[in-house]
Amino acid sequence: MKVELDCHTHTVSSGHAYSTWQENAHVAASRGLKLIANTDHAPSMPGGAHEYYFQNLGSLPKVYEGVRVLAGAEVNILNQRGHVDLPDPLLRKLDYVVASVHSPCIAGETEFDVVTAYRQTMMNHPCVTAIGHPDGTRLPGDPVLDYDALTDAAKQYGVLLEINNHSLVAAQYSERASRNYRSLLRYCKEKELSVILASDAHFSGYVGQMDEAVRLLEEEKFPVELVLNTCAERFLTYLQERRKGLGMGGAP
Repeated sequence: MKVELDCHTHTVSSGHAYSTWQENAHVAASRGLKLIANTDHAPSMPGGAHEYYFQNLGSLPKVYEGVRVLAGAEVNILNQRGHVDLPDPLLRKLDYVVASVHSPCIAGETEFDVVTAYRQTMMNHPCVTAIGHPDGTRLPGDPVLDYDALTDAAKQYGVLLEINNHSLVAAQYSERASRNYRSLLRYCKEKELSVILASDAHFSGYVGQMDEAVRLLEEEKFPVELVLNTCAERFLTYLQERRKGLGMGGAP
């Protein structure tokens, strides 16, 4: 499977990543990617970027060394009601928004059903493009996720579900992530629901690396036509059509 884009990458502005925006784009170009999204962590993540950082992303070039670079964010889902840590007017200005759950950002929640939180996020924040690493690995314990309900919600609201390569290669996550993604992919295949692969790179050397995610899809015989990473032009068309559907207009 040929991968042309990586829509989940981090820079030093995330607080616990180690490369710059330029370094990420340079590696993307060297590996033949046509598009990447810069999705630094939003403010509720310890060390995450201030809201002003995301407001100023428009000052960066949209193309660097021939690679289309999308201005994005990885927002944190804060509670079961689906609240996130950047305001919707700002999210509307971004090209790509990943919404994820990280245990430090829900520490005050005594009861937390993650699939309910995902659904509420999709419903309440239509600018969210994708759900990041929906594999349960950033939650305490080993929760059983209702992927039937999650895929129904993603289809209803037109939100992508991410297959996160970092979850599959990290020693503390890999077994659980592999098990959960296999379940997720079976529901996606049954419902003809598109997915997006992501490196979740926190160092430039990992930008575009999705070998484990690709291997998992191949083992599950997941249809290539449901993987949006295979054609940057098709992916941009998807974003443009989605923006039009939300009344946002214009291309990302």
